[in-house]
Amino acid sequence: MTVVATRTRDRILEASLMLFNEEGLAKVSTHRIAAELGISPGNLHYHFKAKQLIVATLFRHFEERLSACMEAAAEVDALDDVWLSLHLTFEAINAYRFIYRDVDYLLNGYPELEARAQALTASNLLAARSLCAGLRRSGVIEAGDEEIEMLALQIVFATTCWFTFKRLTPRRSAAATHAEPALAAYYTLTFLSPYVVGEARDYLNYCARNTCVRPHLHHNEQGDPVMTEATAHTTATPRIAPPSALLQLLELRATWELAAGVAALPWLRLAPKGDGHPVLVLPGLVASDVSTKMLREFLRDRGHDVHGWGLGRNYGRGRVSSRRCSKPSIGSSTRAAARSASSAKASAAHTHG
Repeated sequence: MTVVATRTRDRILEASLMLFNEEGLAKVSTHRIAAELGISPGNLHYHFKAKQLIVATLFRHFEERLSACMEAAAEVDALDDVWLSLHLTFEAINAYRFIYRDVDYLLNGYPELEARAQALTASNLLAARSLCAGLRRSGVIEAGDEEIEMLALQIVFATTCWFTFKRLTPRRSAAATHAEPALAAYYTLTFLSPYVVGEARDYLNYCARNTCVRPHLHHNEQGDPVMTEATAHTTATPRIAPPSALLQLLELRATWELAAGVAALPWLRLAPKGDGHPVLVLPGLVASDVSTKMLREFLRDRGHDVHGWGLGRNYGRGRVSSRRCSKPSIGSSTRAAARSASSAKASAAHTHG
């Protein structure tokens, strides 16, 4: 398949996913998808003979993305990692929300996907059980075997039905909609609240204080129950405005900084030697380990045990957990030192990003 053909195929899948999410699986035909892309129906059918193949491909992509979340959840043993795992799960479900939202139409119209959907749900249950069992082993929760089973069922029930529930609540503001994966993760996390013990409860209380937007149930003037959006009291940091266009232009200085860095190498080599502790260098936003190569080489020359993050491009919040940033080569005995060192070097890493 040529590059052009591959790109057309990807565009078809992207447009289909967007239309299925926004308009519903039942309402979107292949002609509608072709019109959205500005291509002929024949061109679309060259890549996908029928809508069924588009749906099956998107379902496979959803399986792959959700499976990655489940694999990460199986290794969780701290409450903040649970929140992050749930957040990533809800992000994945939101990206393919038509699957759970339109599940009745999906399974009736595409019965070949039913067994795969059931297998995915079974895998979710196993991953949720492993998550809860891991929290029990690490002393985060105190729960019996039956309670672990019930918690796993509640977690999967919440993740599966969240977007159906959301459609039965008032339409959210733009800010609240952007925060929905985090809000859904918090609500699901509260299932663990009766079982959380020790210092982990402090984190749960922190989440409660910083969950800003919640559905509020009350009665209107006629005495009918209604739900509206309510803002909770919070100590969270206010939203920071994005940088101005002028400040963004300053990023162009990176070219000159690179040249200056090369010119300064003879003086940089006069810097004192390090003590050999591990250093994890994080790239700047949308950058990769390539952008930190010079910095890592310099630190390695100074005697540090240097590691790139090894996770491709940095696309920001919610893309990877801190656990996955710990490279196996660092070793469990030095991970604490690596975290300390990475904090000291993070600003330098972002400068080179």
